Amino acid sequence: MKKNRYEIIWPFYKDYEFLNKSINDINAQTFLPFKIIFIDDGNQDPKLKADIRNKLNKKIILDFVSNNENLGPEKSLEIAFKKINSKFFYIKATDDRIYKNFFKENIKILVKNIHSPFVFSNIIIKNLINKHKYLIKFSFLR
Repeated sequence: MKKNRYEIIWPFYKDYEFLNKSINDINAQTFLPFKIIFIDDGNQDPKLKADIRNKLNKKIILDFVSNNENLGPEKSLEIAFKKINSKFFYIKATDDRIYKNFFKENIKILVKNIHSPFVFSNIIIKNLINKHKYLIKFSFLR
């Protein structure tokens, strides 16, 4: 699946509560990303890069970009888009959970449907205050 390698763009600002789970989700993938373009969006944490590198699977290249100030997700994504070298990419939100075969299944769909620019799915939201899970079903999905 080398020709179908993918990269993760990960803009990050103060979501430390979810950081370890996010890294664990990536490490647990059946098809690992080639590279993670991690955008430290002004956190000013001198240990962040080392912490991520130490927890991230060593087979994954870490491209760590540090913004001196918080530029917001749009500017961070703009920076990251210029660094993509793979055919496929995924924009990671730190509080998003991804299941074990997430990338393998999504890339398989994209390869089969070469004219589709992206894969989209229904969403499960877990409310952090009341701990309830909500499923949002999009009627346009089959």
